[in-house]
Amino acid sequence: MKKEKKPDWFLEWIKKLTLKQKITYSVILIFGIPLISAILSLISPSSKVSPCDCADVASKAEIIGYNNLSDSQQSLYRICEDKYTTSGDAYNDCVNGMINK
Repeated sequence: MKKEKKPDWFLEWIKKLTLKQKITYSVILIFGIPLISAILSLISPSSKVSPCDCADVASKAEIIGYNNLSDSQQSLYRICEDKYTTSGDAYNDCVNGMINK
């Protein structure tokens, strides 16, 4: 006697959806999740950037050029550009932060 396999609840739920509902949920998943993550990444990283990281990436950009930085370093550089006018300002904040600890 073979044991009958019960259908998965998720597959049953999908079968009950209309075409319009399937399209709506697909659009929400395809466009909604990346949009929310992009908005969150724009909001949060600037507050978490350390002045030492800014000084480091700015000095690398001066030595090897901005276009030769990795994507993550270029992203960090753009965030630091808004916070500091020069790499020297970032370095001074880094040193002052180390002294004041």
